[in-house]
Amino acid sequence: MRKNIFKTDLNPYQTAVIFGAESLMGDLVPKLSEMRSNTNLLACRFPLPENDAWKLEHQIGEGIDAVWVYKRN
Repeated sequence: MRKNIFKTDLNPYQTAVIFGAESLMGDLVPKLSEMRSNTNLLACRFPLPENDAWKLEHQIGEGIDAVWVYKRN
């Protein structure tokens, strides 16, 4: 599904894919806290800032082609 992440309840989802601007990634961390433990997040182009809620599992590629794979703590 494609939805506005700020207007969507994220609790039901097990996986989310984000194509966000670098300046937006920090604002997403509190919103992403709606997701349950052990859910997955794929961040394309820019990583999340360091935080206690999401653990970086893998980085695939480099630069604007990079994808960061996270698991919710």
